[in-house]
Amino acid sequence: MKTHQLRYFAAVAQFGGFAQAATKLNIARTSLERGVALLEDEIGTPLLVRKRAVGVELTVEGRLLLPKILEILDEMEELRSFFRNMGGLRGQLRIGCHEALASYFLPAILDRLSRDYPYLRVSLRECDIHETRELLASREVHAVLTFALDPHGTTGTAVSLRAVHPYAVVRAGHPLAGKVVVRQADLAAFPFVLFDSRYASDRILGYFDAAQPLPEVAMRSRSSNVIRSLVSSSDAFSILHIRPPGDLSPIGRPIRCIPLDAMGTGAAIAVAHSGNRGAERDIAVRGFIHIAREEILSARNQAYFVDAPPTA
Repeated sequence: MKTHQLRYFAAVAQFGGFAQAATKLNIARTSLERGVALLEDEIGTPLLVRKRAVGVELTVEGRLLLPKILEILDEMEELRSFFRNMGGLRGQLRIGCHEALASYFLPAILDRLSRDYPYLRVSLRECDIHETRELLASREVHAVLTFALDPHGTTGTAVSLRAVHPYAVVRAGHPLAGKVVVRQADLAAFPFVLFDSRYASDRILGYFDAAQPLPEVAMRSRSSNVIRSLVSSSDAFSILHIRPPGDLSPIGRPIRCIPLDAMGTGAAIAVAHSGNRGAERDIAVRGFIHIAREEILSARNQAYFVDAPPTA
């Protein structure tokens, strides 16, 4: 379960309804309802009784659990205050970031780091998954925001922040554009523009069942912007993990992002780090992980993700 799910439940209990809590938290009511429902699913019991006229009431389990959740949230706030008050932390934190994630999430993360740790010098290195292992092993970076795609793992420790599901991207007028979910059989007749990264391409191709007809790889590119431009101008498709902040390709043509009914699991955004290298460094890395998790899970950034299709 996630901290924001606990916070959502506590707010609904405090304010007596989803509408009031959504207003106080400044989030969409649907996001609030989904977060509480996921918490109930994970716990395995209803915590609220939804009543249209009077809002919500806590179940017996909800009343028993609420004090514990408030205690956990208080402890989390103490931890956040601890990190915010580490203004005296000095030295250098060398971070890396996967090139596909940098433009979406890194500016806000770096801004938070500069405000929470004003005396900490932060340097940045863009890298792919293959370079992540080398940079951590050589200590050129202390931590890397990356995809957890490498089946052999990274050097050091990886902390998963958010699961990401693959999606098919096609032009708006594509024969598949109206589908809610696309399957391998749907894609077999169309040319495939493959994201050409050493580990990502293997992972993407691994979504396909070798016993079924495989799409023909017509083009390859290491740039997701190039890929979206190519598919927006043809009947080709591609498979990506992070969606653009809009429904247009870089050349201004409309595109559609459709969940892939993939075999196996998707990927995850993670922070890989090289382990404990001293108290100050460990605190700085933990602060980076904490900030990265909060930013990536924030409501404003959920538009960058395509959720997995519901299971039957």
